[in-house]
Amino acid sequence: MNKIYRIIWNSALNAWVVVSELTRNHTKRASATVATAVLATLLSATVQANATDEEDDEELEPVVRTAPVLSFHSDKEGTGEKEEVGASSNLTVYFDKKGVLTAREITLKAGDNLKIKQNTNENTNENTNASSFTYSLKKDLTDLTSVGTEKLSFSANGNKVNITSDTKGLNFAKETAGTNGDTTVHLNGIGSTLTDTLLNTGATTNVTNDNVTDDEKKRAASVKDVLNAGWNIKGVKPGTTASDNVDFVRTYDTVEFLSADTKTTTVNVESKDNGKRTEVKIGAKTSVIKEKDGKLVTGKGKGENGSSTDEGEGLVTAKEVIDAVNKAGWRMKTTTANGQTGQADKFETVTSGTKVTFASGNGTTATVSKDDQGNITVKYDVNVGDALNVNQLQNSGWNLDSKAVAGSSGKVISGNVSPSKGKMDETVNINAGNNIEITRNGKNIDIATSMTPQFSSVSLGAGADAPTLSVDDEGALNVGSKDANKPVRITNVAPGVKEGDVTNVAQLKGVAQNLNNRIDNVDGNARAGIAQAIATAGLVQAYLPGKSMMAIGGGTYRGEAGYAIGYSSISDGGNWIIKGTASGNSRGHFGASASVGYQW
Repeated sequence: MNKIYRIIWNSALNAWVVVSELTRNHTKRASATVATAVLATLLSATVQANATDEEDDEELEPVVRTAPVLSFHSDKEGTGEKEEVGASSNLTVYFDKKGVLTAREITLKAGDNLKIKQNTNENTNENTNASSFTYSLKKDLTDLTSVGTEKLSFSANGNKVNITSDTKGLNFAKETAGTNGDTTVHLNGIGSTLTDTLLNTGATTNVTNDNVTDDEKKRAASVKDVLNAGWNIKGVKPGTTASDNVDFVRTYDTVEFLSADTKTTTVNVESKDNGKRTEVKIGAKTSVIKEKDGKLVTGKGKGENGSSTDEGEGLVTAKEVIDAVNKAGWRMKTTTANGQTGQADKFETVTSGTKVTFASGNGTTATVSKDDQGNITVKYDVNVGDALNVNQLQNSGWNLDSKAVAGSSGKVISGNVSPSKGKMDETVNINAGNNIEITRNGKNIDIATSMTPQFSSVSLGAGADAPTLSVDDEGALNVGSKDANKPVRITNVAPGVKEGDVTNVAQLKGVAQNLNNRIDNVDGNARAGIAQAIATAGLVQAYLPGKSMMAIGGGTYRGEAGYAIGYSSISDGGNWIIKGTASGNSRGHFGASASVGYQW
Protein backbone atom coordinates (compact mmCIF):
# COMPACT_ATOMS: atom_id res chain seq x y z
CA MET A 1 0.00 0.00 0.00
CA ASN A 2 1.35 3.48 -0.86
CA LYS A 3 2.02 5.57 2.25
CA ILE A 4 2.92 9.20 2.79
CA TYR A 5 4.76 9.99 6.01
CA ARG A 6 5.19 13.27 7.81
CA ILE A 7 7.83 14.05 10.41
CA ILE A 8 6.80 16.65 12.98
CA TRP A 9 8.22 18.10 16.21
CA ASN A 10 6.16 17.19 19.25
CA SER A 11 6.64 20.03 21.72
CA ALA A 12 5.03 18.06 24.49
CA LEU A 13 7.49 15.27 24.13
CA ASN A 14 10.28 17.56 23.02
CA ALA A 15 11.18 15.11 20.25
CA TRP A 16 10.67 14.33 16.53
CA VAL A 17 7.82 12.00 15.65
CA VAL A 18 6.90 10.18 12.42
CA VAL A 19 3.25 10.34 11.44
CA SER A 20 1.51 8.24 8.74
CA GLU A 21 -0.83 10.87 7.43
CA LEU A 22 -2.57 9.39 4.36
CA THR A 23 -3.34 5.99 3.01
CA ARG A 24 -5.18 4.91 -0.14
CA ASN A 25 -8.49 4.71 1.84
CA HIS A 26 -7.62 7.96 3.65
CA THR A 27 -7.00 6.44 7.09
CA LYS A 28 -4.21 7.34 9.43
CA ARG A 29 -1.38 4.91 9.88
CA ALA A 30 1.93 4.97 11.63
CA SER A 31 4.67 2.32 11.48
CA ALA A 32 8.42 2.18 11.58
CA THR A 33 8.85 0.96 7.97
CA VAL A 34 12.08 0.73 6.04
CA ALA A 35 11.48 4.16 4.46
CA THR A 36 10.85 5.69 7.88
CA ALA A 37 13.99 4.08 9.22
CA VAL A 38 16.14 5.36 6.35
CA LEU A 39 14.82 8.90 6.69
CA ALA A 40 15.04 8.81 10.44
CA THR A 41 18.62 7.52 10.20
CA LEU A 42 19.58 10.55 8.12
CA LEU A 43 18.17 12.82 10.84
CA SER A 44 19.02 10.99 14.03
CA ALA A 45 21.16 8.31 15.49
CA THR A 46 18.20 6.50 17.26
CA VAL A 47 14.65 5.84 16.10
CA GLN A 48 11.75 4.43 18.11
CA ALA A 49 8.20 4.26 16.78
CA ASN A 50 5.28 2.00 17.67
CA ALA A 51 1.58 2.46 16.89
CA THR A 52 -1.47 0.71 15.64
CA ASP A 53 -3.80 1.54 12.80
CA GLU A 54 -6.22 4.43 13.13
CA GLU A 55 -4.61 5.95 16.19
CA ASP A 56 -4.42 9.69 16.70
CA ASP A 57 -1.17 11.60 16.59
CA GLU A 58 -1.30 12.18 20.31
CA GLU A 59 -1.31 8.44 20.91
CA LEU A 60 1.85 7.83 18.79
CA GLU A 61 4.94 6.77 20.67
CA PRO A 62 7.48 9.56 20.32
CA VAL A 63 10.67 9.22 18.26
CA VAL A 64 13.58 10.47 20.26
CA ARG A 65 16.66 11.74 18.38
CA THR A 66 19.66 13.95 18.65
CA ALA A 67 20.63 16.75 16.28
CA PRO A 68 21.21 15.32 12.71
CA VAL A 69 24.66 15.39 11.12
CA LEU A 70 25.67 14.54 7.50
CA SER A 71 29.34 13.73 6.88
CA PHE A 72 31.02 13.55 3.40
CA HIS A 73 34.53 12.28 2.65
CA SER A 74 36.51 11.10 -0.41
CA ASP A 75 38.48 7.94 -1.14
CA LYS A 76 40.22 6.28 -4.14
CA GLU A 77 39.58 3.02 -5.88
CA GLY A 78 41.49 1.01 -8.56
CA THR A 79 44.12 3.20 -10.24
CA GLY A 80 42.44 6.40 -9.02
CA GLU A 81 44.35 9.07 -7.13
CA LYS A 82 43.34 11.08 -4.07
CA GLU A 83 44.61 14.54 -3.23
CA GLU A 84 43.83 16.22 0.09
CA VAL A 85 43.83 20.01 0.41
CA GLY A 86 43.47 21.55 3.88
CA ALA A 87 43.69 20.19 7.39
CA SER A 88 40.81 17.72 6.99
CA SER A 89 39.40 16.01 3.94
CA ASN A 90 35.99 15.33 5.56
CA LEU A 91 32.98 17.57 4.95
CA THR A 92 30.30 17.78 7.68
CA VAL A 93 26.81 19.24 7.34
CA TYR A 94 24.91 20.05 10.61
CA PHE A 95 21.20 20.31 11.28
CA ASP A 96 19.65 21.92 14.40
CA LYS A 97 17.28 20.03 16.64
CA LYS A 98 14.34 20.98 14.52
CA GLY A 99 15.97 19.48 11.41
CA VAL A 100 16.79 22.82 9.93
CA LEU A 101 20.03 22.79 7.80
CA THR A 102 22.67 25.04 9.16
CA ALA A 103 23.63 27.47 6.42
CA ARG A 104 26.45 25.99 4.37
CA GLU A 105 27.10 25.69 0.62
CA ILE A 106 28.27 22.48 -1.10
CA THR A 107 29.85 23.08 -4.57
CA LEU A 108 30.60 20.20 -7.00
CA LYS A 109 33.53 21.16 -9.28
CA ALA A 110 34.98 19.59 -12.44
CA GLY A 111 38.76 19.19 -12.28
CA ASP A 112 41.29 19.13 -15.14
CA ASN A 113 40.00 17.49 -18.33
CA LEU A 114 36.59 16.83 -16.67
CA LYS A 115 33.22 18.22 -17.64
CA ILE A 116 30.28 18.48 -15.20
CA LYS A 117 26.70 18.79 -16.35
CA GLN A 118 23.99 19.96 -13.92
CA ASN A 119 20.41 19.15 -14.83
CA THR A 120 17.52 20.61 -12.79
CA ASN A 121 14.11 19.09 -13.42
CA GLU A 122 11.22 21.25 -12.23
CA ASN A 123 8.00 19.24 -12.33
CA THR A 124 5.16 21.53 -11.24
CA ASN A 125 2.60 18.74 -11.36
CA GLU A 126 4.44 16.68 -8.76
CA ASN A 127 5.60 19.75 -6.92
CA THR A 128 9.18 18.41 -6.76
CA ASN A 129 12.56 19.86 -7.67
CA ALA A 130 15.21 17.25 -8.71
CA SER A 131 18.80 17.98 -9.68
CA SER A 132 21.40 15.64 -11.22
CA PHE A 133 25.13 16.07 -11.73
CA THR A 134 26.92 14.18 -14.55
CA TYR A 135 30.69 13.97 -14.89
CA SER A 136 32.40 13.18 -18.23
CA LEU A 137 35.79 13.61 -19.94
CA LYS A 138 36.31 16.63 -22.15
CA LYS A 139 36.74 16.05 -25.87
CA ASP A 140 40.12 17.81 -25.81
CA LEU A 141 42.41 16.54 -23.03
CA THR A 142 45.43 18.62 -22.06
CA ASP A 143 48.43 18.38 -19.72
CA LEU A 144 48.19 14.59 -19.44
CA THR A 145 51.38 12.82 -18.40
CA SER A 146 50.23 9.32 -19.33
CA VAL A 147 47.16 7.35 -20.37
CA GLY A 148 46.81 3.64 -19.65
CA THR A 149 44.36 1.76 -21.87
CA GLU A 150 44.19 -1.40 -23.94
CA LYS A 151 43.11 0.43 -27.13
CA LEU A 152 43.02 4.00 -28.41
CA SER A 153 40.61 4.88 -31.21
CA PHE A 154 40.65 7.96 -33.42
CA SER A 155 38.14 9.43 -35.91
CA ALA A 156 34.84 7.87 -36.98
CA ASN A 157 32.52 7.55 -39.99
CA GLY A 158 34.36 4.61 -41.55
CA ASN A 159 37.83 6.15 -41.00
CA LYS A 160 38.24 4.99 -37.41
CA VAL A 161 41.77 3.83 -36.53
CA ASN A 162 42.61 1.70 -33.49
CA ILE A 163 45.98 1.66 -31.75
CA THR A 164 46.89 -1.36 -29.64
CA SER A 165 50.06 -2.63 -28.04
CA ASP A 166 51.62 -6.04 -27.61
CA THR A 167 55.08 -7.50 -26.98
CA LYS A 168 56.10 -6.60 -30.54
CA GLY A 169 55.18 -2.92 -30.20
CA LEU A 170 52.37 -0.62 -31.35
CA ASN A 171 49.82 -1.87 -33.87
CA PHE A 172 47.79 0.45 -36.11
CA ALA A 173 44.66 -0.91 -37.81
CA LYS A 174 41.53 0.46 -39.44
CA GLU A 175 38.28 -0.34 -37.69
CA THR A 176 36.67 -1.18 -41.06
CA ALA A 177 38.76 -3.45 -43.31
CA GLY A 178 39.19 -2.47 -46.94
CA THR A 179 39.72 -4.58 -50.05
CA ASN A 180 40.91 -8.14 -49.33
CA GLY A 181 40.66 -7.48 -45.59
CA ASP A 182 43.33 -4.75 -45.64
CA THR A 183 43.42 -2.81 -42.35
CA THR A 184 46.76 -1.03 -42.80
CA VAL A 185 46.92 2.74 -42.38
CA HIS A 186 49.11 5.58 -43.61
CA LEU A 187 51.00 7.72 -41.08
CA ASN A 188 51.09 11.27 -42.40
CA GLY A 189 53.02 14.30 -41.24
CA ILE A 190 56.17 12.40 -40.18
CA GLY A 191 59.14 14.76 -40.26
CA SER A 192 62.23 13.98 -42.34
CA THR A 193 65.53 13.44 -40.53
CA LEU A 194 67.99 12.85 -43.38
CA THR A 195 69.60 15.50 -45.58
CA ASP A 196 67.18 16.65 -48.28
CA THR A 197 68.63 15.54 -51.62
CA LEU A 198 65.41 16.13 -53.54
CA LEU A 199 65.74 19.91 -53.76
CA ASN A 200 65.97 21.19 -57.32
CA THR A 201 69.47 22.62 -56.90
CA GLY A 202 71.35 20.60 -59.51
CA ALA A 203 73.12 17.25 -59.24
CA THR A 204 74.13 16.01 -55.79
CA THR A 205 77.62 14.51 -55.82
CA ASN A 206 78.19 13.73 -52.14
CA VAL A 207 76.04 13.43 -48.99
CA THR A 208 77.41 12.99 -45.48
CA ASN A 209 75.19 12.65 -42.44
CA ASP A 210 77.48 11.56 -39.63
CA ASN A 211 75.72 13.81 -37.10
CA VAL A 212 72.58 11.67 -36.82
CA THR A 213 72.16 11.05 -33.10
CA ASP A 214 71.19 7.79 -31.45
CA ASP A 215 67.79 9.26 -30.55
CA GLU A 216 67.23 10.31 -34.17
CA LYS A 217 68.11 6.82 -35.33
CA LYS A 218 65.13 5.54 -33.31
CA ARG A 219 62.67 7.81 -35.13
CA ALA A 220 60.14 6.57 -37.64
CA ALA A 221 61.31 7.16 -41.20
CA SER A 222 59.15 9.16 -43.59
CA VAL A 223 58.74 8.44 -47.30
CA LYS A 224 60.96 11.45 -47.87
CA ASP A 225 63.66 9.82 -45.72
CA VAL A 226 63.42 6.70 -47.86
CA LEU A 227 63.73 8.77 -51.05
CA ASN A 228 66.66 10.72 -49.56
CA ALA A 229 68.55 7.53 -48.64
CA GLY A 230 71.23 6.28 -50.97
CA TRP A 231 74.98 5.91 -51.43
CA ASN A 232 77.85 7.98 -52.77
CA ILE A 233 79.83 7.10 -55.88
CA LYS A 234 83.49 8.07 -55.78
CA GLY A 235 86.08 7.64 -58.52
CA VAL A 236 88.33 9.30 -61.05
CA LYS A 237 86.43 11.65 -63.33
CA PRO A 238 87.33 12.02 -67.03
CA GLY A 239 90.22 14.40 -67.50
CA THR A 240 91.46 14.04 -63.90
CA THR A 241 93.81 11.73 -62.05
CA ALA A 242 92.62 11.99 -58.44
CA SER A 243 89.66 10.18 -56.93
CA ASP A 244 86.73 12.48 -56.19
CA ASN A 245 83.00 12.42 -55.40
CA VAL A 246 81.08 11.77 -58.61
CA ASP A 247 77.42 11.30 -57.81
CA PHE A 248 74.87 10.46 -55.11
CA VAL A 249 72.53 7.56 -55.93
CA ARG A 250 69.09 8.00 -54.40
CA THR A 251 66.32 5.49 -54.04
CA TYR A 252 64.79 4.59 -57.44
CA ASP A 253 67.76 6.12 -59.30
CA THR A 254 69.13 4.00 -62.15
CA VAL A 255 72.76 2.93 -62.09
CA GLU A 256 73.96 1.68 -65.46
CA PHE A 257 77.21 -0.24 -65.77
CA LEU A 258 78.86 0.33 -69.15
CA SER A 259 82.14 -0.56 -70.76
CA ALA A 260 84.33 2.39 -71.73
CA ASP A 261 85.75 0.32 -74.59
CA THR A 262 83.65 -2.60 -75.79
CA LYS A 263 86.63 -3.94 -77.72
CA THR A 264 88.67 -4.57 -74.58
CA THR A 265 86.22 -4.98 -71.69
CA THR A 266 82.80 -6.51 -71.08
CA VAL A 267 80.24 -5.67 -68.38
CA ASN A 268 77.58 -8.22 -67.44
CA VAL A 269 74.87 -7.55 -64.85
CA GLU A 270 72.89 -10.52 -63.50
CA SER A 271 70.10 -10.65 -60.92
CA LYS A 272 70.48 -13.34 -58.23
CA ASP A 273 68.35 -14.81 -55.43
CA ASN A 274 65.04 -13.61 -56.91
CA GLY A 275 66.23 -10.03 -57.23
CA LYS A 276 67.73 -9.78 -53.71
CA ARG A 277 71.30 -9.66 -55.02
CA THR A 278 72.85 -8.31 -58.21
CA GLU A 279 76.20 -9.37 -59.61
CA VAL A 280 78.25 -7.03 -61.79
CA LYS A 281 81.00 -8.84 -63.64
CA ILE A 282 83.65 -6.85 -65.50
CA GLY A 283 85.70 -8.99 -67.85
CA ALA A 284 88.40 -8.51 -70.42
CA LYS A 285 88.17 -9.22 -74.13
CA THR A 286 91.39 -10.92 -75.13
CA SER A 287 93.16 -11.25 -78.43
CA VAL A 288 95.71 -13.77 -79.60
CA ILE A 289 99.36 -12.97 -80.24
CA LYS A 290 101.26 -15.59 -82.16
CA GLU A 291 104.21 -16.07 -84.41
CA LYS A 292 103.87 -16.53 -88.13
CA ASP A 293 106.90 -16.81 -90.40
CA GLY A 294 109.05 -15.20 -87.74
CA LYS A 295 106.74 -12.23 -87.23
CA LEU A 296 104.33 -11.41 -84.41
CA VAL A 297 100.74 -11.29 -85.59
CA THR A 298 97.57 -10.65 -83.61
CA GLY A 299 94.07 -11.97 -84.11
CA LYS A 300 92.69 -15.15 -85.59
CA GLY A 301 91.58 -15.46 -89.15
CA LYS A 302 87.93 -16.12 -89.88
CA GLY A 303 87.18 -19.78 -89.50
CA GLU A 304 90.57 -20.57 -87.99
CA ASN A 305 90.13 -23.37 -85.45
CA GLY A 306 86.38 -22.92 -85.81
CA SER A 307 86.51 -19.42 -84.30
CA SER A 308 85.13 -16.08 -85.43
CA THR A 309 87.27 -13.24 -86.69
CA ASP A 310 89.50 -11.67 -84.02
CA GLU A 311 90.44 -8.13 -85.02
CA GLY A 312 93.33 -8.11 -82.57
CA GLU A 313 92.08 -5.15 -80.54
CA GLY A 314 91.54 -7.03 -77.28
CA LEU A 315 93.74 -7.32 -74.21
CA VAL A 316 96.61 -9.76 -73.79
CA THR A 317 98.43 -10.97 -70.72
CA ALA A 318 102.12 -10.38 -70.04
CA LYS A 319 102.77 -14.13 -70.24
CA GLU A 320 101.14 -14.32 -73.66
CA VAL A 321 103.29 -11.41 -74.88
CA ILE A 322 106.45 -13.02 -73.53
CA ASP A 323 105.58 -16.37 -75.09
CA ALA A 324 104.85 -14.71 -78.42
CA VAL A 325 108.09 -12.71 -78.36
CA ASN A 326 110.08 -15.83 -77.53
CA LYS A 327 108.52 -17.59 -80.51
CA ALA A 328 109.06 -14.68 -82.93
CA GLY A 329 112.32 -13.83 -84.67
CA TRP A 330 113.72 -13.63 -88.13
CA ARG A 331 113.59 -16.16 -90.93
CA MET A 332 116.60 -17.94 -92.33
CA LYS A 333 116.78 -20.35 -95.22
CA THR A 334 118.78 -23.47 -94.58
CA THR A 335 121.09 -25.05 -97.10
CA THR A 336 123.28 -28.11 -97.42
CA ALA A 337 125.96 -26.31 -99.38
CA ASN A 338 129.53 -26.38 -98.29
CA GLY A 339 128.99 -29.57 -96.37
CA GLN A 340 126.28 -28.17 -94.07
CA THR A 341 123.84 -30.64 -92.53
CA GLY A 342 120.10 -30.15 -92.48
CA GLN A 343 117.25 -29.82 -94.95
CA ALA A 344 117.87 -27.71 -98.00
CA ASP A 345 115.59 -24.83 -99.05
CA LYS A 346 113.74 -24.72 -95.72
CA PHE A 347 113.09 -21.54 -93.77
CA GLU A 348 113.64 -21.65 -90.05
CA THR A 349 112.75 -19.01 -87.47
CA VAL A 350 115.54 -17.70 -85.35
CA THR A 351 113.80 -16.96 -82.05
CA SER A 352 114.88 -14.84 -79.13
CA GLY A 353 117.82 -16.36 -77.28
CA THR A 354 118.76 -18.69 -80.15
CA LYS A 355 122.45 -18.89 -80.87
CA VAL A 356 123.31 -18.19 -84.52
CA THR A 357 126.70 -18.97 -85.97
CA PHE A 358 127.81 -17.27 -89.17
CA ALA A 359 130.34 -19.57 -90.71
CA SER A 360 132.80 -18.86 -93.47
CA GLY A 361 132.07 -20.62 -96.75
CA ASN A 362 134.01 -21.44 -99.84
CA GLY A 363 135.69 -18.25 -100.98
CA THR A 364 134.04 -16.18 -98.23
CA THR A 365 135.03 -15.07 -94.76
CA ALA A 366 132.33 -14.21 -92.16
CA THR A 367 133.01 -11.40 -89.71
CA VAL A 368 130.60 -10.57 -86.83
CA SER A 369 131.06 -7.27 -84.96
CA LYS A 370 129.19 -5.30 -82.31
CA ASP A 371 129.33 -1.52 -81.90
CA ASP A 372 128.92 0.63 -78.79
CA GLN A 373 125.17 0.89 -79.30
CA GLY A 374 124.80 -2.90 -79.27
CA ASN A 375 124.22 -3.24 -83.03
CA ILE A 376 125.57 -6.47 -84.53
CA THR A 377 127.00 -6.49 -88.03
CA VAL A 378 127.70 -9.59 -90.09
CA LYS A 379 130.18 -9.06 -92.91
CA TYR A 380 131.20 -11.54 -95.58
CA ASP A 381 134.42 -10.96 -97.39
CA VAL A 382 134.87 -12.69 -100.76
CA ASN A 383 138.21 -14.09 -101.57
CA VAL A 384 139.66 -12.30 -104.61
CA GLY A 385 140.67 -15.48 -106.35
CA ASP A 386 137.04 -16.65 -106.41
CA ALA A 387 135.46 -13.44 -107.76
CA LEU A 388 132.92 -13.74 -110.55
CA ASN A 389 133.33 -11.96 -113.86
CA VAL A 390 130.61 -9.94 -115.58
CA ASN A 391 129.76 -12.70 -118.05
CA GLN A 392 129.19 -15.15 -115.23
CA LEU A 393 126.83 -12.71 -113.51
CA GLN A 394 124.93 -12.00 -116.72
CA ASN A 395 124.50 -15.69 -117.48
CA SER A 396 123.35 -16.48 -113.98
CA GLY A 397 119.60 -16.72 -113.26
CA TRP A 398 116.91 -19.36 -112.78
CA ASN A 399 114.86 -21.75 -114.85
CA LEU A 400 111.17 -20.93 -115.37
CA ASP A 401 108.76 -23.81 -115.98
CA SER A 402 104.98 -24.39 -115.88
CA LYS A 403 103.39 -27.68 -114.83
CA ALA A 404 99.98 -28.93 -113.79
CA VAL A 405 99.49 -29.77 -110.15
CA ALA A 406 99.42 -33.50 -109.65
CA GLY A 407 95.98 -34.87 -108.88
CA SER A 408 94.16 -31.73 -110.07
CA SER A 409 92.25 -30.88 -113.24
CA GLY A 410 94.74 -28.14 -114.13
CA LYS A 411 96.77 -28.41 -117.32
CA VAL A 412 99.15 -26.46 -119.48
CA ILE A 413 97.31 -25.93 -122.76
CA SER A 414 99.55 -23.62 -124.83
CA GLY A 415 102.95 -21.95 -125.03
CA ASN A 416 106.36 -23.45 -124.52
CA VAL A 417 106.14 -26.54 -122.44
CA SER A 418 109.87 -26.86 -121.88
CA PRO A 419 111.65 -24.85 -119.13
CA SER A 420 113.28 -21.57 -120.07
CA LYS A 421 116.03 -19.75 -118.24
CA GLY A 422 115.53 -16.25 -116.93
CA LYS A 423 118.68 -14.19 -116.80
CA MET A 424 119.59 -11.19 -114.71
CA ASP A 425 117.82 -7.97 -115.71
CA GLU A 426 115.30 -9.93 -117.76
CA THR A 427 111.59 -9.39 -117.04
CA VAL A 428 109.38 -12.37 -116.33
CA ASN A 429 105.72 -11.69 -117.17
CA ILE A 430 102.91 -13.47 -115.37
CA ASN A 431 99.77 -13.00 -117.49
CA ALA A 432 96.14 -13.34 -116.37
CA GLY A 433 94.09 -15.80 -118.37
CA ASN A 434 90.31 -16.34 -118.36
CA ASN A 435 88.69 -15.64 -114.96
CA ILE A 436 92.09 -14.93 -113.36
CA GLU A 437 92.99 -11.67 -111.63
CA ILE A 438 96.60 -10.67 -110.87
CA THR A 439 97.55 -7.94 -108.42
CA ARG A 440 101.19 -6.85 -107.97
CA ASN A 441 102.27 -4.86 -104.91
CA GLY A 442 105.99 -4.22 -105.14
CA LYS A 443 107.69 -7.61 -105.09
CA ASN A 444 104.47 -9.41 -104.18
CA ILE A 445 102.20 -10.88 -106.84
CA ASP A 446 98.70 -12.01 -105.86
CA ILE A 447 96.90 -14.40 -108.20
CA ALA A 448 93.17 -14.98 -107.55
CA THR A 449 90.10 -16.30 -109.34
CA SER A 450 87.69 -13.62 -110.54
CA MET A 451 84.63 -13.03 -108.37
CA THR A 452 82.51 -12.84 -111.57
CA PRO A 453 83.83 -15.73 -113.70
CA GLN A 454 82.34 -16.66 -117.08
CA PHE A 455 82.25 -20.26 -118.30
CA SER A 456 80.81 -21.94 -121.35
CA SER A 457 79.98 -24.95 -119.17
CA VAL A 458 80.60 -26.12 -115.61
CA SER A 459 80.92 -29.76 -114.55
CA LEU A 460 80.35 -30.83 -110.98
CA GLY A 461 82.34 -33.95 -110.23
CA ALA A 462 84.37 -36.30 -112.39
CA GLY A 463 83.45 -38.91 -114.94
CA ALA A 464 81.27 -38.91 -118.05
CA ASP A 465 78.06 -38.80 -115.99
CA ALA A 466 79.07 -35.76 -113.93
CA PRO A 467 76.30 -33.12 -113.90
CA THR A 468 77.12 -30.27 -116.27
CA LEU A 469 75.58 -26.82 -116.58
CA SER A 470 75.62 -25.17 -120.00
CA VAL A 471 73.72 -22.61 -122.07
CA ASP A 472 72.24 -23.33 -125.51
CA ASP A 473 72.08 -21.00 -128.44
CA GLU A 474 68.81 -19.50 -127.24
CA GLY A 475 70.17 -18.66 -123.79
CA ALA A 476 68.38 -21.49 -121.98
CA LEU A 477 70.13 -23.29 -119.11
CA ASN A 478 70.76 -26.98 -119.73
CA VAL A 479 71.43 -29.50 -116.98
CA GLY A 480 72.84 -32.81 -118.08
CA SER A 481 75.82 -35.12 -118.09
CA LYS A 482 79.08 -34.40 -119.85
CA ASP A 483 78.13 -36.52 -122.86
CA ALA A 484 74.63 -34.92 -122.87
CA ASN A 485 73.02 -38.35 -123.16
CA LYS A 486 72.08 -39.04 -119.56
CA PRO A 487 69.52 -36.94 -117.65
CA VAL A 488 70.47 -35.49 -114.26
CA ARG A 489 68.35 -35.52 -111.12
CA ILE A 490 68.42 -32.39 -108.90
CA THR A 491 67.84 -33.09 -105.21
CA ASN A 492 67.25 -31.06 -102.03
CA VAL A 493 65.23 -28.43 -103.92
CA ALA A 494 63.31 -26.08 -101.59
CA PRO A 495 59.59 -25.52 -102.27
CA GLY A 496 58.99 -22.66 -104.68
CA VAL A 497 57.50 -19.46 -103.26
CA LYS A 498 57.45 -16.83 -105.97
CA GLU A 499 56.03 -17.04 -109.48
CA GLY A 500 59.41 -17.74 -111.11
CA ASP A 501 60.64 -20.31 -108.57
CA VAL A 502 61.30 -23.96 -109.37
CA THR A 503 58.74 -26.47 -108.10
CA ASN A 504 59.93 -29.62 -106.37
CA VAL A 505 58.31 -33.08 -106.56
CA ALA A 506 56.59 -32.68 -103.20
CA GLN A 507 54.79 -29.56 -104.42
CA LEU A 508 53.87 -31.30 -107.69
CA LYS A 509 52.43 -34.27 -105.80
CA GLY A 510 50.49 -31.86 -103.60
CA VAL A 511 48.94 -30.23 -106.66
CA ALA A 512 48.06 -33.63 -108.12
CA GLN A 513 46.53 -34.77 -104.85
CA ASN A 514 44.50 -31.57 -104.57
CA LEU A 515 43.29 -32.02 -108.17
CA ASN A 516 42.31 -35.63 -107.46
CA ASN A 517 40.42 -34.55 -104.35
CA ARG A 518 38.49 -31.94 -106.28
CA ILE A 519 37.67 -34.40 -109.08
CA ASP A 520 36.50 -36.95 -106.49
CA ASN A 521 34.36 -34.27 -104.87
CA VAL A 522 32.79 -33.30 -108.21
CA ASP A 523 32.10 -36.98 -108.97
CA GLY A 524 30.49 -37.54 -105.56
CA ASN A 525 28.31 -34.44 -105.89
CA ALA A 526 27.24 -35.55 -109.37
CA ARG A 527 26.29 -39.03 -108.18
CA ALA A 528 24.37 -37.58 -105.24
CA GLY A 529 22.55 -35.20 -107.62
CA ILE A 530 21.62 -38.10 -109.90
CA ALA A 531 20.27 -40.06 -106.90
CA GLN A 532 18.30 -36.94 -105.88
CA ALA A 533 16.86 -36.64 -109.41
CA ILE A 534 15.91 -40.31 -109.42
CA ALA A 535 14.06 -39.86 -106.12
CA THR A 536 12.21 -36.79 -107.47
CA ALA A 537 11.30 -38.51 -110.73
CA GLY A 538 9.93 -41.50 -108.87
CA LEU A 539 7.35 -39.45 -106.95
CA VAL A 540 3.75 -40.48 -107.78
CA GLN A 541 1.04 -37.84 -108.25
CA ALA A 542 -2.73 -37.48 -108.14
CA TYR A 543 -4.53 -38.62 -111.30
CA LEU A 544 -8.24 -38.26 -110.49
CA PRO A 545 -10.09 -34.93 -110.81
CA GLY A 546 -10.67 -33.20 -107.48
CA LYS A 547 -8.00 -35.26 -105.72
CA SER A 548 -4.68 -34.26 -104.04
CA MET A 549 -1.71 -36.37 -103.05
CA MET A 550 1.41 -36.15 -100.82
CA ALA A 551 4.17 -38.49 -101.92
CA ILE A 552 7.69 -39.34 -100.65
CA GLY A 553 10.36 -41.21 -102.50
CA GLY A 554 14.04 -42.18 -102.44
CA GLY A 555 16.75 -43.00 -104.93
CA THR A 556 20.35 -44.26 -105.06
CA TYR A 557 23.12 -44.05 -107.62
CA ARG A 558 26.67 -45.43 -107.35
CA GLY A 559 26.90 -45.27 -103.61
CA GLU A 560 25.08 -41.96 -103.11
CA ALA A 561 21.47 -41.53 -101.91
CA GLY A 562 18.68 -39.06 -102.61
CA TYR A 563 15.23 -38.40 -101.15
CA ALA A 564 12.22 -36.31 -102.22
CA ILE A 565 8.76 -35.27 -101.04
CA GLY A 566 6.00 -34.02 -103.35
CA TYR A 567 2.52 -32.56 -103.37
CA SER A 568 0.12 -32.72 -106.36
CA SER A 569 -3.52 -31.71 -106.87
CA ILE A 570 -6.05 -31.90 -109.77
CA SER A 571 -8.94 -29.48 -110.12
CA ASP A 572 -12.50 -30.75 -109.91
CA GLY A 573 -12.87 -30.38 -113.66
CA GLY A 574 -9.66 -32.29 -114.28
CA ASN A 575 -8.15 -29.52 -116.38
CA TRP A 576 -5.72 -27.90 -113.96
CA ILE A 577 -2.85 -29.79 -112.31
CA ILE A 578 -0.36 -28.33 -109.83
CA LYS A 579 2.71 -30.08 -108.46
CA GLY A 580 5.60 -29.17 -106.06
CA THR A 581 8.62 -31.15 -104.83
CA ALA A 582 11.47 -30.75 -102.31
CA SER A 583 14.50 -33.01 -102.35
CA GLY A 584 17.94 -33.58 -100.82
CA ASN A 585 20.90 -35.94 -101.07
CA SER A 586 23.62 -37.61 -99.00
CA ARG A 587 26.08 -34.78 -99.81
CA GLY A 588 23.93 -32.28 -97.91
CA HIS A 589 22.62 -30.52 -101.01
CA PHE A 590 18.93 -29.66 -101.47
CA GLY A 591 16.59 -28.79 -104.35
CA ALA A 592 12.98 -27.91 -105.03
CA SER A 593 10.60 -27.68 -108.02
CA ALA A 594 7.10 -26.37 -108.70
CA SER A 595 4.89 -26.64 -111.78
CA VAL A 596 1.31 -26.01 -112.97
CA GLY A 597 -0.34 -27.44 -116.05
CA TYR A 598 -3.59 -27.32 -117.96
CA GLN A 599 -4.88 -30.33 -119.86
CA TRP A 600 -7.73 -30.74 -122.22
